[in-house]
Amino acid sequence: MKKRAPPVPKTPREICRQLFGNPEPPAEVWEKQFDYCYDELEKLAHKDWRLMDENDLGIYLLDLKYVEPLQPDLFRYLFPVCLALWQECLMQERFFEGEACTFLDVLQRGNLFERMMTFDERQAVQDFMSEALIRSLGQPRRFASEEVFWMHTLTNFGALIPKIPEVWTRWWTFDLPGKAVAALMFASLLMYSDTENPIFRSPRFVPRVSKVMDYRFDEGWLEPNLAFLHDTLTVDYLQTKIAEAATVLQHEPEGKLAARLVTDAKERQDIIPIFIEDLLTELRYPDSPYGKPRA
Repeated sequence: MKKRAPPVPKTPREICRQLFGNPEPPAEVWEKQFDYCYDELEKLAHKDWRLMDENDLGIYLLDLKYVEPLQPDLFRYLFPVCLALWQECLMQERFFEGEACTFLDVLQRGNLFERMMTFDERQAVQDFMSEALIRSLGQPRRFASEEVFWMHTLTNFGALIPKIPEVWTRWWTFDLPGKAVAALMFASLLMYSDTENPIFRSPRFVPRVSKVMDYRFDEGWLEPNLAFLHDTLTVDYLQTKIAEAATVLQHEPEGKLAARLVTDAKERQDIIPIFIEDLLTELRYPDSPYGKPRA
């Protein structure tokens, strides 16, 4: 008897389309395209979803951010592809963006979770995005000297989706070396000034929250995410987790510097609470002239 071949894994686009019931293209397009590119939007609405790319969907990101009303059946056909492209770009450590807007910005400014999705769809999309972020945190990485893309995504994710407790807990288990490296990079921000940080080559590369929090997220982190971080981030927790991460990395190229962070975390225990408080304040009140606390 022949063994059955294992099932072919679904692609991100297939997974995202399944979240919305594998929608068909709309019969007609009545949505008012933001930049008056009506012909382009009409062609996009009838294009095979397998063949769409970032350039195609750039005009639709503008609609998602600014246009009211959005056409529901057009949204259900195009948005799943946008979601899948965001995940693909995340894994490649780059933005999925249109003109002057990123995908996370579009989700927030367009209020798409509330306007365009059912409760079940909203939960499914947020779960998909959480899984994608966790996978990106686990990718192989080295201590960086350039812009830290994942930190930008994590910081803005916390202002949009109340899933930081799940993401953080699975990130700081350190079941993959990439997670340990990312955690030590984050922890270093709570131990050193910009000029002292040994992980980053220059102070201008240190990703302070005020630099990576997108200016469009002017209301700060969601309260459940803030409450979790407030209760979780303590000196004891940080010292314990830095030691765990260093153990994971002891045979990796980052091992020597990781061991230094273990020692420094003990020597700097008096200043760590100040850095933690500064971080929580930045997340609650982003560095924006329009910033205000969230209810």
